[in-house]
Order: sequence, then structure tokens, then C-alpha cells
Amino acid sequence: MKTLINTLLLLFSINSFSQTEMYEVEFVKYFDIDENKFYESNINNPDREVVERNKRNFTEEMSYILICDENESVFNYIAKLDNSQTESSVFESNGNTVTFSNNSGLVLYRNLINKIYMIPNGKKIMIQDSLYHFDWNTDYSEEKEVLGYRLKKATAKGLEEDTEITAWYAPDIKMPQGPYLYWGLPGLILEIDIDVNSEIGLAYFINSYHFKAGKITKLDPDKKLIPNFDKKKILTPEELKKQKELQSQKEKDYLGGGVDKD
Repeated sequence: MKTLINTLLLLFSINSFSQTEMYEVEFVKYFDIDENKFYESNINNPDREVVERNKRNFTEEMSYILICDENESVFNYIAKLDNSQTESSVFESNGNTVTFSNNSGLVLYRNLINKIYMIPNGKKIMIQDSLYHFDWNTDYSEEKEVLGYRLKKATAKGLEEDTEITAWYAPDIKMPQGPYLYWGLPGLILEIDIDVNSEIGLAYFINSYHFKAGKITKLDPDKKLIPNFDKKKILTPEELKKQKELQSQKEKDYLGGGVDKD
């Protein structure tokens, strides 16, 4: 953990003197579902209010912000505000607090130099893993314009089984970043379409899901964003699994202890 923090501090020092471009991109994520299959899969649920609420959860747009340069990115979920919500600090940037609404926060931190990403697991733990390598096919002539940028097409196998990705990236923004876990193209990804070709579990009624950029802003390159992990425990997925197994065993030992057997 100390080694990683030192590495992040070193990167912070390097980035403080570099003048690489930096962008903030607002994304929406949404699902395209087959309503007939959705209701069919919930036919045995007598609580129709719950069914309709579940449907809204799948069809409602979710808002995210990607902040990135050529080496690092943070991807944050932005919750909708109501009168009861207040803003709270998520991470700091060169001493400047970056705030998001309550119930919002860091979804993913990506470091392309170390080829790692981190995701939060509760308030005190960050899970660190290696970046997924997408085998992108960029041999397409299709182009389109989004938000004033020329986009080119790329495809790849998806993260989930039986899914296919179509990505649209901006070759004029030369950084291999994108929303969520998606990265690795010769330009910033502004649209991702994932086709679902399975009928197992929730995939039975999900046709596809999408990330679409709604706004892009070029930021001051002096404002480098580094998440504050000082108070976080950083674990690999294997370490987290082992930790949970040990905790489960301790609970079993505790519940089974103190009983005398003749």
C-alpha cells in the first residue's frame, strides 16, 4: 500500500510540471429493455409497485462525469439532488476540494502508467486490479460528429459474456480514456453501445446498454486530479476474498465457541 501511495505522489509531482490536456465529460448511462420480457420475468411477483419501481430503475438515465488526462482518470456517479441532500467532499485536487452531491462519489480511478484501476468497496476499502485489455477492431470507415468532434467507430468483445461493444472515439483528442472500464483506443471515447446477446438472468430482458456523452469541457491543465487514498485500505480482489473468508471463519468460531461437549 505504501508503495502505491508513493507511486501516486510521484505521478502527482510529475503531472504538476507537465502541461497535458485535461477534459471533463458528462455521460448518461441507460438501458434498452424488452418490456414484454421484463413483465414476463416478473409475472410471479404479486407486488406490482415493486415491479414498476424495478422497471424505472432500469429505464431511468444515470449521470456520470469522467475527468481525465492522458495518464489518469476518475469516473464519478452523480446522484440527483432533492431538498434533503447536501454536497460532500469526494476527493481533492492540488488543495482544491472537488465536490459532488450526497450519495454521489467515485466509481472508478484508472492509472494507465501502472495499468491498474481502483473501485471503492464501502467507505474504507479500495479494490485494485489490473486493467482489462480490449481487443479493439478499428478497421471501419464509419464516422459521425458528436458535440462538435469527429468520431470514429471501433468494436470489441464486451466485459460480460455474450456482449459486443461498439465504441465511438475522437481521434483529435489523443488520450486512450473512456467511461467506466472502457479504454485503450487512439482517442477519447464519447459513446459506448453494448449489445447483450444472452437470455440468462437479467440479460433475458436487456437488449443493450449505453454510455453517451452529453457535454465535454476542456479543463485547465494545471488542475490535476488525484484521488485521496490516504485513509483507504487498498486490497486486490484475492485479498478481499481472503479477508471475507477469515471474517466468516471468525464469526463461525465465535458462534460455536464456549460450548462444552461431553
